[in-house]
Amino acid sequence: MKSLKRRLLSLFLAMVMVLSLAPGALAENPEVPSGAQWNGGSSSDSSHQHTAQNYSEKKATCKEAGLKTWTCSCGATTTEEIKKLTTHTAGTEYITESGKHYPKCTVCNEKASENGTNCALGTSPRYQKVSDGKHKAVCGTCGTVFGDEINCIASANWQSDNAHHWRVCTTTGCGAQLEKALHDWTSGTCTCGKTQTTTPSTVGSVLLSPSDITKNQGEKATITVTVKDSNGAAMSGQVVTIIKKSGDSATAGTAAATNAQGTTSFEVTASTTKAGTTTFEVTAGGKAATLTFKVNSPVTISANPTDAHIDDINDYVKLTANYSGSSSASYRWSFSGAEEYFSCTDEKKAEITIFAEDISSTTKTLTATVTVTDGENSYIASKNVTLKIDTQINISATVSDNYYLGDGDNKTNDSIWDKIEERVNKLDRAYDLKAVEFDTYTSKYGELSGVTSKNNKFDEDKLADIEFIPEEKGDAEFRFTAHVYDTQARRDKELSGMLTITVTDTTSSSSGDITYMAELGEDVYFEVSDFEDYFDDKFSSGSLDYVIFESASNGKVKDGRSTVDYENDKYYVDPGKNQDDLADVYFAPNSSKKAMTGTVKFTVYGTKSSQKRAGTITIYYLNDNASDITYNTVNGKVTLDPKDFEAAYKEATSSKTAPSNLVIEFQNVPTNGTLTYTGGSRDKDLTKSTVKGTRYTTKSSGSNRLAQLTYSGTKGKDTIDYIAYSGGTAQFSGRVVFNGTAAVPQDVVVYYASTAGQPARFSQNDFTTANSAMSKAAKIRFVTPANGTLYLNGSTTAAGIDIAPALLYSVTYQPKAGFNGTDKVVFAAYDASNNLVANGSVNITVAGNPTTSTTPGGTTNPGGVTDVSQFTDVSGNAWYRANLATLVSKGVISGRGDGKFDPKGTVTYGEALKMVLESCGYTAAVGTGSQWAINYKNLAVSKGWISSSIDLNAAISRNATAELAAKVLGVAPVTSGSPFGDEANAYAVALYYTTPQIFVGTTNPNGGKPLFENSKPLLREQVCAVICRVSDYHTQHTTNVMPDGV
Repeated sequence: MKSLKRRLLSLFLAMVMVLSLAPGALAENPEVPSGAQWNGGSSSDSSHQHTAQNYSEKKATCKEAGLKTWTCSCGATTTEEIKKLTTHTAGTEYITESGKHYPKCTVCNEKASENGTNCALGTSPRYQKVSDGKHKAVCGTCGTVFGDEINCIASANWQSDNAHHWRVCTTTGCGAQLEKALHDWTSGTCTCGKTQTTTPSTVGSVLLSPSDITKNQGEKATITVTVKDSNGAAMSGQVVTIIKKSGDSATAGTAAATNAQGTTSFEVTASTTKAGTTTFEVTAGGKAATLTFKVNSPVTISANPTDAHIDDINDYVKLTANYSGSSSASYRWSFSGAEEYFSCTDEKKAEITIFAEDISSTTKTLTATVTVTDGENSYIASKNVTLKIDTQINISATVSDNYYLGDGDNKTNDSIWDKIEERVNKLDRAYDLKAVEFDTYTSKYGELSGVTSKNNKFDEDKLADIEFIPEEKGDAEFRFTAHVYDTQARRDKELSGMLTITVTDTTSSSSGDITYMAELGEDVYFEVSDFEDYFDDKFSSGSLDYVIFESASNGKVKDGRSTVDYENDKYYVDPGKNQDDLADVYFAPNSSKKAMTGTVKFTVYGTKSSQKRAGTITIYYLNDNASDITYNTVNGKVTLDPKDFEAAYKEATSSKTAPSNLVIEFQNVPTNGTLTYTGGSRDKDLTKSTVKGTRYTTKSSGSNRLAQLTYSGTKGKDTIDYIAYSGGTAQFSGRVVFNGTAAVPQDVVVYYASTAGQPARFSQNDFTTANSAMSKAAKIRFVTPANGTLYLNGSTTAAGIDIAPALLYSVTYQPKAGFNGTDKVVFAAYDASNNLVANGSVNITVAGNPTTSTTPGGTTNPGGVTDVSQFTDVSGNAWYRANLATLVSKGVISGRGDGKFDPKGTVTYGEALKMVLESCGYTAAVGTGSQWAINYKNLAVSKGWISSSIDLNAAISRNATAELAAKVLGVAPVTSGSPFGDEANAYAVALYYTTPQIFVGTTNPNGGKPLFENSKPLLREQVCAVICRVSDYHTQHTTNVMPDGV
């Protein structure tokens, strides 16, 4: 009994404990919000009271809000939203922007913090290849490449496989393959040192699998190539090439050399925009196989009429896009080609109608392309529409500048009236031309100035005064009516005609319909009045209503709130409620660090439904301005020099050379004088209205050249502004200054460097590049430097004497032993009449200069000898001694170290480069070790004189020496009439016929023509005579021509 009581007591206490814990357990679930709305449930009892029996919760994140859910026993639910978190959860991945990395949120994949960390070089890998011969640093944290591209450093040793050899970049982590090329088995051993172990078999067949394939647009296929020998055995190491033979609906990748099974593969990708058949020729070892690749498109275009041709101004063509896919697919048409001759209906429907907008005596083609979008897939098809509307009289003219119809054009001396009259008489000799009436007088490519709808009928004299003003390269076509009198029928007649004026020179103004100039990185707000003017130029009635922007390059169009929704957003001149304001629109460039041209395509719409005109905005972002180009008039006139503008380009863009397509557009005309173009049938002064109509080239032939512009003025200082373009892109702006009196001489500074006690050699090119005034110098006089010595030809002092600019390569500066710092050599330059044209200084930075002179040893160059008598292995009566003495005095040769000249040694490529270049006035810094001549090599490669693959330490052949010398001297190869009995090398032949004669040849022991003996090595004693002749030829032929064409 006592036991039962004890059990009951224990049970009671346990129940008390459970009940005491229950409130705490229930407290973990939040209460149902007051006024909660319950949804659903199975109870039909109207008196049923919902109570929460179950609770669940979806946690809020930084990406989306959370949700609390309470469920009643009847199944009804009520919910409450949990606000989205404002903080992120940082993971181990990063987002990298502009050289910084940010922790990446593990939930939303966005930045977990706006506090980024600059990328820094890691430990492995440290660098990564980004392009041929270039690598970038790899961030040790985020693994992203960053910073500027760095030149790869090639390993000394070659690596190879059966087919190729290459060098490897030695920079840690890069490993890029450099100078990769096929093995050359001509001698059995390749230049990389690899020996051909077996004699290659002859390729018997090339097999493709598959060889005929059909794919849809955008799909890819892998093609397997099998190469077998004539016995049917697999051939490894065979190089396979793929060449497109026809079609443009697919592209092929490259294939590696065949493997041990004789196979390799490559990938072919179907175009996403074109359909049709493309064929490729796959070759290996002289055998070929053909791959046929057909690309299907689910979209076709049908035309009515079927030939899609328009031959009357009232005709039209209907195009229908046929697509068997979803009925909800969308359609958008785009056009290219002669768009100005056509117009069309709604471009967002499957069927469109294309109308003739203008007539043309030649066939004009419009390519209509439809893009069909079905869900995530897009398909494209194209169809050409042609137009040719004949007229009774077709005449033409070819021009490259403003042109009067009474003048002859670039091809004939006949006026436009003469040409029309000739065609009229061919139709019927009884016709007498009385007047010409223009039906159209404006075109995309130019306009007839002074012709209007009320003033468009002209007799011969009045027609001659009409001026054609070109806009850009292309065919400007103008319809006209020739009014004639039929002398036989004795009545008036009208004949239809077409005048085509072809603008041939791209230097004509080709800027956008609306243009702006801006500093690098600057946002440019558009002016509403610019769009109004552009609209009014086209339409004589109505007014501009709104503008739609369609696309942008090198930047984005924005409206103050966000980026414009291209092709959809409308921006109004006078916006109403909920309409966007055109005045808020601006262009934001992609880059703030480089010169570029931003373009924006737009269409203006008028208040009348038919008024619509497309156009382009061009925004020029320019480099820093160049220094002024200054001219002094002589007898009140001076002609512009293209070289001055090339020098300005180099300065403004920090380039070593100016492009061949450099053109200049002047922005205003002189105030105190006139600028006249003298290259046409009559001299024309540039005016405010025409100055921007033409761009002038730096070329030496053709029309619209800077050298054809002459300034006239005697009233003191005059200035004009200009913009320089290259490839159609504005590069920089500048100013031309004209002085009616002699200009004050300019200060000129030329910079050189001396390292490790080596001399610094002067160059005429450096002086003329420093300032264009130096191009007028006939002689230069130097003052003795404070911390070094100036030498002429390596021995005579160069201070205090007159030195011709062409001989500046003979001047060297040698710092005093132990001096390190900047030394200055003051100079003055005079013209041929002894007038001071410039003065300035040569600033030489000396670094690493030892306290005692040192002579590099081994095979590096120079060898330290400054006088021929210092050579211990050159006898006093050596046949080459006089030539060697000359080259030593000029600093061209200084030995191989330890007082040795090594006359019987062979000449290396590096030695030949140094000797030829320095004898022709070119200089480069001397390096160290086996690559001591690398800077000479880089200079020659940049000029296109040698290949980058040459080995500086290899012996150079006689043919290679002849080719190098001829190219540096500018001597053209001679391909016939060889004077040698054993050699027909075109460069060797050319140097035989030079004056002085550079290559002479040796006596033929068998009689007949002299021998060139290319198979024999070129010895150092022999090269002395060759280099002296090269130097003499250079001096005789460049006295009045400066290096590098300056």
